[in-house]
Amino acid sequence: MNSSWISQYDLGVSTPELDRIRRHFTLLEESQTWERERLDEYRLGKLRTVYSFARRHVPFYVEKFADCPEEITSWEEFSGLPTTLREEAADHPESRRANVLPMGTRALRALHTSGSSGLVVESVPTDAAESFRVALSLRELMWHGIDLRASAAVIRALVKDPIQDGALLEGVAVPHWSTGVLSHLVETGPGYFIDVSAPVDRQVEFLKRHRPTYLLVNPSNLDLLSQAFADDPPSEKSIVLIRTLGETLHDDVRSRAESAFECPVVDAYSCQECGHLAAQCGPEGRYHVQEESVILEVIDDEGRPCEPGQPGHVLVTSLLPYATPFIRYKLGDIAEFGSACECGKTLRSLSRIVGREMSLIRKPDGAKVINSTLMNSLSAVDGVRRYQVTQLSPDTFDIQVVCSRQDCENDVKEVFARTLDWPHTVTVRVVEAIPPGPSGKMERFRWVGGS
Repeated sequence: MNSSWISQYDLGVSTPELDRIRRHFTLLEESQTWERERLDEYRLGKLRTVYSFARRHVPFYVEKFADCPEEITSWEEFSGLPTTLREEAADHPESRRANVLPMGTRALRALHTSGSSGLVVESVPTDAAESFRVALSLRELMWHGIDLRASAAVIRALVKDPIQDGALLEGVAVPHWSTGVLSHLVETGPGYFIDVSAPVDRQVEFLKRHRPTYLLVNPSNLDLLSQAFADDPPSEKSIVLIRTLGETLHDDVRSRAESAFECPVVDAYSCQECGHLAAQCGPEGRYHVQEESVILEVIDDEGRPCEPGQPGHVLVTSLLPYATPFIRYKLGDIAEFGSACECGKTLRSLSRIVGREMSLIRKPDGAKVINSTLMNSLSAVDGVRRYQVTQLSPDTFDIQVVCSRQDCENDVKEVFARTLDWPHTVTVRVVEAIPPGPSGKMERFRWVGGS
């Protein structure tokens, strides 16, 4: 294999699938520094294939694109296509499935979103899409300088069947952390797996006992671990890098983790529907969009492209062969593009992933505003360790707070008074814990007042 990074780990096993992953990885190593003209030409070619397939073989898009060009020949034509809302995708699972598969592919098991937004969206990847996804995963590991032979701990929602998978609630140690096809491709070090629903003290004991080199975890759970490690540090440091994914990584969560674990934290941006979207270039780097596999747009309320630094709605178009294509799909997230990264990669960069549209504050006049000022101010309240704000109406808020001080109610209300410029009421409840959901995620801010 030609790649200098992966060749040192390659097991040398040759199968059509493994060889395809190797070719994809070699391409990704090269394409990340292509000139923009060449990269965009490559992406437009893949877009033409995806669009043509969807327009002919996916009933949902046959109808949606009935008045659109038969072929996409320019980015201007692409930006003129109608968007697909999450509600549409959730309401039409059958018509969104292609009546034939992309040539030379086979469908894999259907995936479904968690439903945390109130909508369950199905996606059906193919084996060809999965091969590209594995190559993207390897490129992310390369970006972070990860030694595949080192040990890694994974704390995620792993238990599918409590009886069959019950051992994961206690924690499982295996010879290699790689799973699936990756385990046949590259040599990896010991793996330590424990389900995110395991009590935090058990997770902490598990990590201290096995002393992994790397940790993969979602931000909400990481924050709980950070507090535990800060209160009772390990006798000897082992973790040198923490990787997060699955939900928004807030600045204060990153800061607490880096302080408690004394190592950098790097984040990845993905979705169940389209897989890898972007990954941080490094601990202080921007998020490079995985442009070889996805078109990521950021648009304003009128559908116009946002300028760098201007937050907007995220649209994604998968360039991989799915049995359920996603074209200009409104993901329900808010993000903003940034300036070019200094690392030399030509992939576009996101400077910030704000979070879910559900986490926008609703004002009485109907306007929606980003909650970062409120969230940062709440995080700065003395003694506050964790909180969850629920907006019941434009002028009514409920907040649960885990705080070392029982008298923090006035300070919390003062934050709302300083931040919100309209009359409102706030109910503050000091609690001992705010448990995450089944997937280990916890939304800091939720709007539940309806559309």
